[in-house]
Amino acid sequence: MLVMLAVKSGLRPAEKLSARTRLPIASVEKVLTIAATAGLLAPTGGLTVLGRRELRWQLRWHGAADIALAGPGIYCPTQLTAR
Repeated sequence: MLVMLAVKSGLRPAEKLSARTRLPIASVEKVLTIAATAGLLAPTGGLTVLGRRELRWQLRWHGAADIALAGPGIYCPTQLTAR
């Protein structure tokens, strides 16, 4: 995700992406290769429509599952419960 966000900000060369993300250049090049193979990056190095959609989906908050606090062995003070 870091590399894709750096690409979205306008950086193209692996060296600049590495400097922005603080990842080794080899790792950045590997991520770029995988992203290009998956169709997330265009041959020019920019994000494709699919890449932008993937970033938008990943950055969106997907609420956490609720934890059930009602049970015989669980104590929860009434000040902490919504009533």
